[in-house]
Amino acid sequence: MTAVLENLPPDSTARTDALPTPEHSARCEMRGGRLVVSGAIDQATRPAVRAGFTEAMHARDLTVIDLSGVTFFGASGIGILTEFGFHERLTVLGSAPISRVLDIVDSMHLLTEVPPTT
Repeated sequence: MTAVLENLPPDSTARTDALPTPEHSARCEMRGGRLVVSGAIDQATRPAVRAGFTEAMHARDLTVIDLSGVTFFGASGIGILTEFGFHERLTVLGSAPISRVLDIVDSMHLLTEVPPTT
């Protein structure tokens, strides 16, 4: 990414504030029958989040996917939910940011429970 930025003309208006930072990450962990996901779900974190979902789907006691700790939800998140969220045995908990994104793309059906809006 840095090499690309170094090749830009000096008067370029490239946004460097959108580059990934060490804090830009996602975490998936099993807690009992619950897959708890936190952090940002976007193109940069998609492989790790998808791997977490894949591993969790093999756990016979998985009943809940908890996305309430997700701080950013991009198109990659929609793709992951579409891929894994169809299992009827799962409850998928969302958050306000996720609800807004899914509402825009008419995909609220991917969430089982939506938090109240404030």
